[in-house]
Formats: sequence, C-alpha cells, structure tokens
Amino acid sequence: MASTAHSRWIWRTILALVFLLSSALVLAQVQKFKVLHTFHGNDGASPEGVLVRDGAGNIYGTTVGGGTGKCSKFGCGTVFKLNKVGKQVWLHSFEGGNGYDPVAGLLRDAAAPVGAGVSLAAGDFNNDGRTDLVVGSADGVTNAVVFLQTVAGVSPTSIAFGNQPVGKKSPPRTVTFTNDKAFSLKINHIRIVGNNSNEFQQTNNCGPTLPAGGSCQIKVTFQPNTRGPAAADIVVRYDGTGGPQTAPLSGTGT
Repeated sequence: MASTAHSRWIWRTILALVFLLSSALVLAQVQKFKVLHTFHGNDGASPEGVLVRDGAGNIYGTTVGGGTGKCSKFGCGTVFKLNKVGKQVWLHSFEGGNGYDPVAGLLRDAAAPVGAGVSLAAGDFNNDGRTDLVVGSADGVTNAVVFLQTVAGVSPTSIAFGNQPVGKKSPPRTVTFTNDKAFSLKINHIRIVGNNSNEFQQTNNCGPTLPAGGSCQIKVTFQPNTRGPAAADIVVRYDGTGGPQTAPLSGTGT
C-alpha cells in the first residue's frame, strides 16, 4: 500500500510538471514582443538600470555609455525618455565633469503630473563613491538638473580674526583643503579675493595636485591697513564638482 501511494504521488507530480510546462509554452507562443528602441552608441549604450513608466506610457532610464561626453570612446552616459512608439528624447547627456556612467535605476516622483514621467534618479554618476541625484523637468522634455556631491572641501568654512592693531600682522590661521575623491585632484589656484583682499595674506603647501584622500594647509594672516571691519574670501579653484571652495575671512582693524 505504501509503495502504491508513493507511485501515485510521483505520477501526480509528473503530471503537474507537464501541465505547468505546457502552460508556459502556450503563454510564450501567445505573447508577442516589440523592440521599442535599439541603441547605437551615440544615442546611448549599455542601459543597465531599471526602467520606469509614467502615466502616459513613456519609459525612462539611463545608459552607462553614449551621449556627447568624451569620457571614453563610449561616451559618458545619458538619461533618456522613450515614448510608446520608441521615439527617444535625451533628458541629459553626461560630460564627465558633471558626472558619468550612471548605473542606477530611476525613480518617479509620486507628486509629478501624468506625463511628467521621471523626476529623480539616484546613483554614483561621477564614480566618486558618493550618491548623486538627477532631477528631471516637470514636462519630461527639457533638460534635467544634476546634483553631484562635492569632491573636496575646506575646513573651517570661515575665519574671524577679531580685533587686530592697524599695521600689525596677526598670527596665522589654518584652512585645510581636503580631496575626498578616489583619485588625484588638480588645483588651479588658491587666491584671496574681495574688497579688502590686500589686508589678508595666504601661503600654502597644496601644490598643483592633491592625491586621493589627501589634504593640504593654507595659512592665512590678517594685517589691517585702516581702522574698521575688513572682509574677503579665500578661494580654492580645482577641476571637479562643487568648486570652487570658498571660506569667508573677516577682521577688524583697531
């Protein structure tokens, strides 16, 4: 009896599997697929992220390559829109300095009107290990806005020297400039600008490039020419997002 029951269970399992396979084959034959768009390199390449669809049937996504950027022979990547018949519209083409190789999927803002499509994409678009954002336009047609996290920073973000006798140089105060990127950062210049820039002086050990994760020091002094408040900014200009970095300087001549 046990052997007979086991045999029945085996046959029932086999019949169930045959039924499921047959159903899957029938469904596969019934379903028809249409190619909406074929990427050719310049208009996009390697669409790896998740696609999203808006209420009007438009599809949005990103491509790792393609576009007008010159990061490599494959471009820097795009954010795109496809309508229901496969016509493509670029929402954004990355150029390298403003990001590249977007591999993340897209998200649709629930507050966006029907037809507006995607309003937000998140991912590491410039390969610096930080999460960046691309915000699409309300109409889903005009250019997107890219928000990339800064790759460098200054600390402290401002210096107040307080009261200082006219003609006497203050002790130096230090501003640290840090490269948060995973590769070296080119520094174009470090300057003091503003109406009272001649009353502040700086020296630094930063050099023309700053290695990945490295930092350098900028020594700033205040030597007022006249009595009263003085203000300026120290500016660090570099090749990368979020620049230039600035730190306001202030002091009062007494």
